[in-house]
Amino acid sequence: SSGINAEYGGSVFTVKYGLTFDSDDGRNQFFQWLIDNDWLPVVNGNITKANEFCDTDCGDPGDANDENCCVHHINIHSCPEEAITKQEDVCGPWIQPSGSVFTHTPSMASGIENWQTDVVLTNTGTNIIIAHIRIGLVQMALGWTMTVYPKANCGDGYCDNRTETC
Repeated sequence: SSGINAEYGGSVFTVKYGLTFDSDDGRNQFFQWLIDNDWLPVVNGNITKANEFCDTDCGDPGDANDENCCVHHINIHSCPEEAITKQEDVCGPWIQPSGSVFTHTPSMASGIENWQTDVVLTNTGTNIIIAHIRIGLVQMALGWTMTVYPKANCGDGYCDNRTETC
């Protein structure tokens, strides 16, 4: 989804994301695409091996790589839109944390499944959230925006009608 507007700075929310296929044929087409582009070399061109490899638990994420784990990197990144605009920069999961890009979650590793991650955003305003996934030699990112409002501070003389009643 995009344009989520119900978050208050410092509150925990859960991001749910995953890879879904409309059929087994769709899943096989995805694996064939990876194989045809040499992005899943560990399966030696075999779709059956690709299905087995991507349904296997990976164990410790710190030991996961493209040779022993199908989805060897999964995590959430965020970028405050204001910082990106000021720096005339882009928001992407390949950028190292620098004060304007924050990695909120440790990397996970698994077979293909649905994931969920608890995230806390502290920068008020519009933030770009990125779900980052690596399968074989391919990186994928799904991004959306979220508006973060300041937490209410009752009694501060400012009444925000979105978050408090005065």
